[in-house]
Amino acid sequence: MWALLTLDSLETTFALRALVTLNTLDALLATLALWA
Repeated sequence: MWALLTLDSLETTFALRALVTLNTLDALLATLALWA
């Protein structure tokens, strides 16, 4: 039971990290595009 909860939490954490990373990259690209 706890193992499943832990795996679910890890998957959620990785998904959130991926979203944050993608949003950060998008923001950087947008900034570069403005400066270009």
